[in-house]
Amino acid sequence: MSFLKITLVSAVALLSTLSVSFSQTIEETMQGGVVQIYNFKAGKKGKITGLGSGTGFVINDQGYIGTNHHVIAGAARNKDGELIYVNLDGETVNVRDALLQPNATVIWRSEGLDLAILKLKDPVPTAIRSLVFTPTPPEKGGEVIAIGYPGAANRDMIKSADLSANATYTKGVLGRQSREPWRQAGMSLDIIQHSAAVSWGNSGGPLTDTCGRLVGVNTQVSLKGKGFINTKKGSIQVKTQAPGVYYASAISNLITVLDKKQISYKISTDQCLSSDQKLQQTFERLLIGVAAVAVIGIGGIIGFIIFSRRNKTAPANGGVVPSPSPAPVSPSQQPDPGSASLQLHGRHLKSGETFLITMAESDLKNGMQIIGREPANSLFVIPNSSVSREHAGIQLKSGRFFIEDRNSTNGTKLNGRLLKPHEPALLNNNDLVHLGSEIEITARLIT
Repeated sequence: MSFLKITLVSAVALLSTLSVSFSQTIEETMQGGVVQIYNFKAGKKGKITGLGSGTGFVINDQGYIGTNHHVIAGAARNKDGELIYVNLDGETVNVRDALLQPNATVIWRSEGLDLAILKLKDPVPTAIRSLVFTPTPPEKGGEVIAIGYPGAANRDMIKSADLSANATYTKGVLGRQSREPWRQAGMSLDIIQHSAAVSWGNSGGPLTDTCGRLVGVNTQVSLKGKGFINTKKGSIQVKTQAPGVYYASAISNLITVLDKKQISYKISTDQCLSSDQKLQQTFERLLIGVAAVAVIGIGGIIGFIIFSRRNKTAPANGGVVPSPSPAPVSPSQQPDPGSASLQLHGRHLKSGETFLITMAESDLKNGMQIIGREPANSLFVIPNSSVSREHAGIQLKSGRFFIEDRNSTNGTKLNGRLLKPHEPALLNNNDLVHLGSEIEITARLIT
């Protein structure tokens, strides 16, 4: 019966793994990564006269927050700086506490790009979680999701002195991409037009693909219509919002700034599957799983039959069948129980071609292993123009792998962070390395 038990357990384990990667919702993916930003306003005499709000997102676990410039512009100040408070999604803070204990500092801002970077004051909340950026948004018509805190939905702020952050999610499609300024005579940047509904309060919030990766920062709505508001003094003509046309700053604009300021972030260039593609992939995996289970089942039945026949024909000496001695193994074939190796799974971002570099621990003990463009300078050669002749080096120290940039022309990035030349950085399993602008490598530690 042991063969049948093994078969059943194997089948259940295989089927249970098929849906794991598809069970996570967008809200779960974004948990801890979206924040509401409060901006206290002051009058001419310095007295607090109002409170503005917008949205932001977590860049990394060090407490860096991305948002729009106009979300934090004009904030009142005290002796310690601007009165800005960042509230995590799902949290509530009293408005007086937020005013007396502002918890964020503006470290960079650009009115032309309408982007800003904040830094949470210490201690940084442990509940924050950095979101993943992608410089490759969906194609036209691809689904996108806007996340933020539209002012019209913040009814609790009217009724109470408590400020509660409860994000709103809206879906739409990507309409087009363009390069133009936000204002006339301003600097040009990459802009995404989409149809996921946003309004004031959404500014600075993430626009994501269906995998929960940031493709843009929601910034503007389209104000092209005309309307009238009746007041005691008569009607006032105002611009009205054009439904279905909204604009976001492409995340590539912020990535450029983060690279210059050497602020770390997570990035992914993998393809994001649509809902239909995910469903099809799940169905295909299910068919493969069913076929695999069938093969395992047939193998188990055959094994059970063979095992039963052996028991019937076993000799009388305690039922033990003598087995032949194993063939001798040469010392070079013996596995080293303490050995480890490093596999670098590489991909050319433009051509899509893949490659594999394997470094054994025994090789690394002989010194640093160099990766570069030319065989004369490097042990492992990647023929690509964005890779320097001697680009990066891998070494082994105290049983751990380290990577360093060899003063390359186009730089080496580890998980989005630009490495300083000749300063080793710890290389962990599944870390993402970029050599120049065209080579992406995923590290795999094999023990």
